[in-house]
This record gives sequence, structure tokens and C-alpha cells, in this order.
Amino acid sequence: MAVLCNLTEAFDCAPHQILIPKLQYYKFDDKSISLITSYLSGREQIVEFNNVKSSLLPIEHGVPQGSVLGPILFLIYFNDIATVLTNCCKLTLFADDTTISVSDTDPLGVYDKSKQALNRAKFLFDLNKLALNGNKT
Repeated sequence: MAVLCNLTEAFDCAPHQILIPKLQYYKFDDKSISLITSYLSGREQIVEFNNVKSSLLPIEHGVPQGSVLGPILFLIYFNDIATVLTNCCKLTLFADDTTISVSDTDPLGVYDKSKQALNRAKFLFDLNKLALNGNKT
């Protein structure tokens, strides 16, 4: 059985204050962390709707899209799902799409295993401030 998980606006939701410590955890050296921190910091956004503009606000979440580095940073941010789920299922990660594969000779067993794996994944999504898109999962 496969559970196809889609995250809502995942690339926009990764908080920098969680991503940077994960780089340290994965043994990035200080120069690399400094470079990535510089790449993510100093970004600002403004919203315009019906000719009304918001004030300029700093971007403290998300990884830049349309670059090679954005998906890599997101996968680093999200990589710890593998440590939570590897003993109960097979994972296929592609950017913000996650496939959880479970097998069992018993149909009820495979259902129970997939439900347990999805619950573990949901816990990790919540922990990482990511939302599972119920309409696409």
C-alpha cells in the first residue's frame, strides 16, 4: 500500500530558526552555515492587493524557489522524516511530495501499518511546522 503525501506550501513554511540548527546537526562546517544563513537572510516581501500595499516585512520562513539550492535546503530541512519512519516503511522523497510504502501479507496488517506510518509522518510534519494537504494526500 502506498500513501501519497503532499505538503501545503512546504517550500514557504520552513522556518529558518529550525533549518540552520539542522545544518549544524548534519555537520555542515561554519563557513557553509554562514553562507547559507547569508543566502536566506536579508530577504523582504511586500503584498499588494487592490492597489493597497503592505509594509515591507522580513522573510523568516521558506527556502527560495526557482534555484538549485532551494529544493536541497528543503530536503535537508525535511530529511529527519527518514529517521522516524525507516523501520516501518519505505519512503520516497521528492521535494514536498512524500510516498510512504508499506507491505504485509495480511490486508488488515498493511492497512494498520500504513495508518501508523501516516500518523508518525503527521507528527513529524507538525513538529517541523509543515501542513499536510488533505485534499491531495
